[in-house]
Amino acid sequence: VAPKLWGTIMGLLIVMLAAAAFNQNRASLAMITPHEAVERNEAAITQALRWQGLTEVVIERTTAAINVPDEAAYKVLGERSATNSANITEIQQAVRENLVTDSDKQAYEKVAQARATAVALLKQVPQVKATGDSAAILKFTQEQFTPAANQLLSALSEFVKLQEKERDEAVEVMHESRRKVAIMGLIAAAFLLAVAVGLTLMLIRSVVHPLQQTIAVAKAISEGALTQNLHTHRHDEYGDLLK
Repeated sequence: VAPKLWGTIMGLLIVMLAAAAFNQNRASLAMITPHEAVERNEAAITQALRWQGLTEVVIERTTAAINVPDEAAYKVLGERSATNSANITEIQQAVRENLVTDSDKQAYEKVAQARATAVALLKQVPQVKATGDSAAILKFTQEQFTPAANQLLSALSEFVKLQEKERDEAVEVMHESRRKVAIMGLIAAAFLLAVAVGLTLMLIRSVVHPLQQTIAVAKAISEGALTQNLHTHRHDEYGDLLK
């Protein structure tokens, strides 16, 4: 009996460890891809927001530089805008390298084209300023630069919203993966419970059945039936007792 008892216990332990290892492995594999997607989208959103913020700063400074009459102020604003524009170029390159989906690429191209248009207009600013014609400068600002700037900001806003949407979708996928892992855990627990119940029933039967035989023989002997034929193939304590 003792070997069977220990065998049952060891069998349960082995099954539990195997099921736990399997469940943990499946959980890790199920969470890797969604987690990486969320991290990638969060990084993309951060870059897109920096791009958008710096672009707004450059547009405000450029608009002020176009219309400021003081030459020194115009120069300072222009230098700061140039520095910010260089930073924007670096961010734009980093964003382009991390594009994954076709929708990302399409939205990026829209932003890139809008920025190219705005940059082309920026190159015209010194020439417009050189005329000294305030009416012409105002007309350039209102009819050319401002519409181009608004189009660029709109494209950037759409790009940011797309990144946020993809981030939300990736988070939902991650939550769905967690739900599946939880379901797998419940299934594994139910399987372990079924195995434990089955092994326990087998163990109980292996103990109770020979015990009932022994009780029946003892009862028969006590009633005077001294010729009892017992047949057993057991090689444990109960087998020895029945012999």
